Amino acid sequence: MHQASRLSKAPPSLASELTFSGTAQRGVPVVSLNVAMAAQPGGGKAAVRCGCRGACTRNCSCKKNGEFIRPFLPEQHRAFYSSMLNLLYIGARDQQGRVWASVLAGAPGFITSDGPNHLAIAPGSQLPADPAHFVPGSSVGGLGLDMATRRRNRVNATATRLAADGTLHLRAEQTVGNCPKYIQTRHVRLDAARLAALQRGESGGDMVDSTGPLGEEQLALIRGADTFFLATCGSKAAPGPAPAQPHAGCDVSHRGGPPGFVECGADGLSLQWPDYAGNSFFMSLGNLHVNPSAGLLFIDWLSGGVLQLSGTAEIAYDDRSMPGAQRAVRFRLAAWHWAPTALPIHPAPVLERSPYNPRLLGSAAAPAAHTTAVECVGVAEEAAGIKTFSFRAPPGFSYAAGQFASFDFEVAAEGGAAGATRTLHRTWTLSSHPADAAAGGAFTITVKRAGLMSGWLHDSLRPGMELQLRGVGGEFVVRQESMRPVLLLAGGIGITPMRVMFQELVRRQVPAALLYSVRRPEEAAFLPELTRLAQRASEAAAAAAGNSSGSSGGGGGSTGPGARPAYRVLVTATGGGIGGGQGWRSGRVDAALVREAVGDPAACDVYMCGPGGFMDAATALLEGLGVDPANIHTESFDF
Repeated sequence: MHQASRLSKAPPSLASELTFSGTAQRGVPVVSLNVAMAAQPGGGKAAVRCGCRGACTRNCSCKKNGEFIRPFLPEQHRAFYSSMLNLLYIGARDQQGRVWASVLAGAPGFITSDGPNHLAIAPGSQLPADPAHFVPGSSVGGLGLDMATRRRNRVNATATRLAADGTLHLRAEQTVGNCPKYIQTRHVRLDAARLAALQRGESGGDMVDSTGPLGEEQLALIRGADTFFLATCGSKAAPGPAPAQPHAGCDVSHRGGPPGFVECGADGLSLQWPDYAGNSFFMSLGNLHVNPSAGLLFIDWLSGGVLQLSGTAEIAYDDRSMPGAQRAVRFRLAAWHWAPTALPIHPAPVLERSPYNPRLLGSAAAPAAHTTAVECVGVAEEAAGIKTFSFRAPPGFSYAAGQFASFDFEVAAEGGAAGATRTLHRTWTLSSHPADAAAGGAFTITVKRAGLMSGWLHDSLRPGMELQLRGVGGEFVVRQESMRPVLLLAGGIGITPMRVMFQELVRRQVPAALLYSVRRPEEAAFLPELTRLAQRASEAAAAAAGNSSGSSGGGGGSTGPGARPAYRVLVTATGGGIGGGQGWRSGRVDAALVREAVGDPAACDVYMCGPGGFMDAATALLEGLGVDPANIHTESFDF
């Protein structure tokens, strides 16, 4: 997907053991996940994460997550907030100290940043009668989310100044990127006339404030929702000076799932929802552990209706009764605000549901997703810790180069009745070219051993066994309309979509260079194959152009003026120790290597996939070399 949100691969948050334990219906492997987690953790985010009660080892996620949560805004986040967003989701308190989730609206550019710890929000962006209250010293949680690309970044901040013109200045204290899981894609566009009315202070419709049960209109919105936003605060302080303890302020997060994943109690005052497997930062649940105050925001994406709820929430650690739940969260309503047409947007229906959405079995609102049994027909070792798995393609199976396949795994439900199972969902890039899959009747995924299910595939999946294929999806594909030269950047297992995209570019005769970064040479997958392909394609291009200048090391070729494009594969080992020749370089991808591959990168479309740190560094490098950010397309393997 273009400009996709991504996060460096976070370490597993829970000590886990996985064993193969048989076969269930339709040949689905049943996997027993024995997870060590304290039922009543001992305090805050760290305790919710690993139950360590402060006795952490160096491998606990409460230690390692400090590597991913930054005390400043990276340059890419600053650009994201200031140029790409027309909505900003907010977590804050009202004048009584109650917690609310809210949304601010403005044309891209309504948020600005003068430095790595600064954001400013233009006046006229807050919805009418929004309960959230901002004064200097207020804690403010912010979430930037581009639903079209599933890119999202969070910032937790303190309000430092409310300017005379109404501009709100924030000091960023915690920032983190989140993965694209459970986000439904929508194209959210502002209605210029309604935005102008908002900026004039017009309410735009009758509003309701209540401390009683929700009405049928509000309950219907919640029951049909596939998205909401959750605000929490790490302390119970009312607006005023920032809390003394670090990171004890407000936070806002996205929650998504299939329509109907939020359940409403019969009394109109209670809700509950499943907490799915995610990034394992537990910023929201950690806050709820020390302070149950919470705010929820539901949006009617067709009308712009906004429903804000404030109350308290508790974590039901052992409740896995809802499909896909790792635990459940139960909410008790104290107050609510309904503004039927407050958000100035054009209708924004769902374009694509997240492939990670669990199935709601038996739900009329979200019938169970169809899956197809696919037989494993081959397993091959590609590189150290990387295997390719081949599957017989079902009838009518098709996809585009760069897309992923989504699979369901039935696993034993911890703490449930004997024989009870739950469904886990995993996606891996399709590593075979669509034309090859169609011709040979088989498709492949290439998987790095990195987690529970990937480890099970490596250890247990054999030819003759079946997996349940949920479908294919993703928007990280080569642009059909462009014939500009292409630079492909791959970090680690991010080579999987690049392999297929490089093949696709050769078929289209689009100029292409692939830069592949690995830690050690033995971790490089597909390298001989890609090098040979680049060599043959460059020779064919040169011959067709009447240019017999040949090709240079690494499978590339150079062409003269007007000749067909060259294709190059250059690989670098960041651990060093590799001499030049045959495409190998030492060190990280730098400006010299980029120029060696493509000459002027500003003339290229760029596609990259890899760890978050790799892509952040590469994006900054390319922008410094004059590449337009709009021409940089990214995909995360954390999806």
